[in-house]
Amino acid sequence: MLFPAHGQTTGPDSAKTDSVVQMDSLQQARLIQELMANRTADLLREAQLQAQLMALEEEKQARAQQMLREMDSLRGVTEGAAVAPFEDTLFFLYAPVGAFTAQDRAEHVRDQLNEIVETETGFVPDSLRIIISEGNYDLVYLDQMILSITPFDAAWAENTQKALAQGYLEQIQLSVVDYEDAYGTLQILKRVGIVALLLILIGLGYKYLNKLFQWGDDRILNWSRRRMKGLKLRNYEFLSVEQQEQVVHWVLIVVKWIIIAVLLYLVLPVLFSIFPATKGLAQTLFSYVLDPLKSFAWGFINYIPSLITIVVILVITYYFDRFLRFLAQEVEQNKLHIPGFYSDWSMPTYNLLKIITYTFAFVMIFPNLPGSDSNIFRGVSVFFGLLISLGSSGAISNIIAGLVITYMRAFKVGDFVKIGETEGVVIEKSMLVTRLRTIKNEDVTIPNVSILNGATINYSSQTDEKGLILNTEITLGYEHRWEQVHELLIGAAKKTENVKAEPAPYVLQTALDDQFVRYEINAFTDIAEIADRTYSSLHANIQSAFREAKIDLLAPQYEVEHPWPDTPGRKKPTE
Repeated sequence: MLFPAHGQTTGPDSAKTDSVVQMDSLQQARLIQELMANRTADLLREAQLQAQLMALEEEKQARAQQMLREMDSLRGVTEGAAVAPFEDTLFFLYAPVGAFTAQDRAEHVRDQLNEIVETETGFVPDSLRIIISEGNYDLVYLDQMILSITPFDAAWAENTQKALAQGYLEQIQLSVVDYEDAYGTLQILKRVGIVALLLILIGLGYKYLNKLFQWGDDRILNWSRRRMKGLKLRNYEFLSVEQQEQVVHWVLIVVKWIIIAVLLYLVLPVLFSIFPATKGLAQTLFSYVLDPLKSFAWGFINYIPSLITIVVILVITYYFDRFLRFLAQEVEQNKLHIPGFYSDWSMPTYNLLKIITYTFAFVMIFPNLPGSDSNIFRGVSVFFGLLISLGSSGAISNIIAGLVITYMRAFKVGDFVKIGETEGVVIEKSMLVTRLRTIKNEDVTIPNVSILNGATINYSSQTDEKGLILNTEITLGYEHRWEQVHELLIGAAKKTENVKAEPAPYVLQTALDDQFVRYEINAFTDIAEIADRTYSSLHANIQSAFREAKIDLLAPQYEVEHPWPDTPGRKKPTE
């Protein structure tokens, strides 16, 4: 193994390889010298020397190929040692030399360069030169050995020793010169002068910026006073003129300090960038602003395809919703007839389809929202989903009940109905509740679940056709002719306001009791919501009709007394 991994000490194999390379070079030089000396003396000896040179060259080629194979196997697992004398990496070393690992060699270069820049005479670039010694290219400054470039370094870099050594020399010269330029006494004095000048400019800028804002503040306030009338909504004044002036003044102060803070934030990196030691702080401060801006810009650019997808989904959803609304309006206005589908179903069905459409659109848009795949977004979604599922079980039941009631067509807005013990006109029918207004002008809210679980009477469902039948009952004794009673009741019904002439009122004899007959008058009306007034008028007309006919509406009452002597078990009537 020719090259140990980073941090591993070099064993005798590396030293043996170095000695073999040196011996091959010496032997090759000796053979060439002998060949030149015997070129014309002995042809046989010349042939032998040529053969030995060819064999030596083949052996060198084989060793080079073996070395390349071993280096290829080590490239993926060997870490390079950075040569960074001035906190700036110049190059990396991978190959050991003798007992020195690549890390040892990098530290030696760093120490030598630091020692050179600390001398009083300073660095002389021309004093750094390349010397060829025993097959290696050595970088030497005056009499100091800086670095030795071996064939293994060249092979690792896939370059020649000469080109690699020249590249390292130029990099070292440039780095040392830049370091001395950055930290020289003259340069430091120049930078101090620049900083002083900038501080003076900052002070002057702050002074005149305050004056500029004061002038602008006065001008804007004078302009606004002439135009301010206060902020009112109907009779309520949100902001008076004085309060508006205070708001404008406060906004101007906030804007001033924001501008000063931004300018100061931009000036500080410039000050820090003057000195090499604080240049990193300048880059850090700039990165606090530039990195978020870059991140936002690239995020927006990368988000454009998803944004286009969202826009397309919203446009399709919007026009599909308009198409559904158009169909619902056509059905509601009876311009479009669908067999088995009632016109009063159109808008509830449209609202249901609208919810489904927008829900489906949201499901399609959600994966394209920024941050939708983050754990925070998922956690918030789960939290809200849990809240909705736990807190809306009753609401969902009412919504489902509202849908069922809608398609049952039990009633519509404006109908006079009886739900449970409550009678009134339906003034609102929503997905959750139904509201009734009673004859006492009371608004009653009933959950849809209660309506679905109970009985509902609709007094208005037949008013547009035959009408609602109002009925009331009286009892009279057998001494009155039933024909006369029928005539009086029907006459009273015809005189009653809001009672229809057709179909005509009629009387039913609902019972023949022991002491009296039960008569029921039935009359049709097409205004169910004022049935109480119609009943009152009907009762008054019945009383008047029977009073004019001198018929008392009191039914005779009887109580049990002693039996009469001539008729056992006979009851005696009492008044």
